[in-house]
Amino acid sequence: MNRAQRRAYQKSLPAYKKMGHEKLMNAIAKNGLTVEDLKKCKAEGYQQGVESAVMQCYAAFCLALHEKFGFGRERVLRALQAADEKVIFAIDSAEMIEEVFDRFGIRMDFRDGLERVQEAEP
Repeated sequence: MNRAQRRAYQKSLPAYKKMGHEKLMNAIAKNGLTVEDLKKCKAEGYQQGVESAVMQCYAAFCLALHEKFGFGRERVLRALQAADEKVIFAIDSAEMIEEVFDRFGIRMDFRDGLERVQEAEP
């Protein structure tokens, strides 16, 4: 990138990206926002993201039961309620994952992008 391109890029940036951290924080405070407000919004956004991910997993579970195994409304509802009960009363997710491995020999590793659920090798 040559000098002219850098200058054009700098001019195209929005004003808030041209400010330093201190100036940005002063501008935010001037508009009535505090750092605590921003932290609260961040926490709320995080919580909404977690809730959305959990709801998506529940929905995928219901659809898979119906499409792969022919579950109807009543059996999907019972299975979903049973799974929800496990989630609510489990100490933590590691405990449930370990129990699935011990009972069924199924390994779950969500750090692996493609094969997150695998049958454990005997």
